[in-house]
Amino acid sequence: MSKMARIHANYVAEAPLAVDEIFSKAVAWLLVAMVAFGCGGALTALAAQDPFEIAALDGFGGEDSPVTFSAKDVSGARPGTEVVVTVVAKIDRGWHIYGFDMDPELGVPTTMYVASSGDLVVPSAIQEPSPHEREDALVGGVLLEHEGNVEFKILLKVPEGAADGPRKVMVDITYQACDVEKCLDPANVLVEATVHVGPAPVQVVVQELDLTVTGGDLASPVSWKGTGAASVEPGAEFSIEIEASIERGWHIYGLKMNPALGEPTVFSVPESLSFEVGSATEVTPAHSRHDPSIGGISIEHERKAVFRLPIKAPQDLASDKHTIPVTIAYQVCDARICL
Repeated sequence: MSKMARIHANYVAEAPLAVDEIFSKAVAWLLVAMVAFGCGGALTALAAQDPFEIAALDGFGGEDSPVTFSAKDVSGARPGTEVVVTVVAKIDRGWHIYGFDMDPELGVPTTMYVASSGDLVVPSAIQEPSPHEREDALVGGVLLEHEGNVEFKILLKVPEGAADGPRKVMVDITYQACDVEKCLDPANVLVEATVHVGPAPVQVVVQELDLTVTGGDLASPVSWKGTGAASVEPGAEFSIEIEASIERGWHIYGLKMNPALGEPTVFSVPESLSFEVGSATEVTPAHSRHDPSIGGISIEHERKAVFRLPIKAPQDLASDKHTIPVTIAYQVCDARICL
């Protein structure tokens, strides 16, 4: 069953402002808003897999890893006080890492320590949220697992008399990522956060029209993001880009997929629009492979797919807000099922 995502492209046409001057030329701002709907199929629960089944992955720990770590900066720290640096693990759907107290005979526990922090003192152990406990008869013990987005807290003490300025906090992390079929090789990453002691640095914030929005169905392994265009003049030709983020192990079909074998990704708009919308093109090329399960060539996008929609604004574009609904029909599959 295919899934549908509806995108509303909002256009705001207005006269742009310059310093002490207002131009009379009308321009348009484009904002893409997406709402995914329609979910078919169901995932079949699979038995837990022995974590000792290791599968090496090229580039693991980099962009292709199912787990990414980051750390949040802290500003305005004062001498003699304590601050908290938060380390965030973002884990792809269907994957997990193990807790600090995981039995190393059953899986590789996550370890985390502060490699450097300048004159900041680490007074206590890093705080881990409670992992999910799961009895696994296959490995003969209890697994301690983290899934989704996980936040670890690092308490740091700023010494009395600390000088104003930034401190780099480096956190060394070792972990193992597993899904229901396999565990990847243990990986090591180093994340960095800045703790600024003293008054928070002054930042000049320029308020701009937000031209990027996201959307998706929580039950889908695909989420969508659209980025619009600014300063569009009446009658001008421009384009918008729509990006699909696809979870590891899943794919969507390309624009040229044979519909007899799988449903190609299709973009459509109402015929009554004053904006002219052309045919979508693929910025990221799809790859082709022979798929015995469908009996033919599968044209697929994995992990990330970017599409471009050419648009022509009407000559009588008014200084107002215009909405263009764009509907995306797509099918998402893994090695076993299609939703």
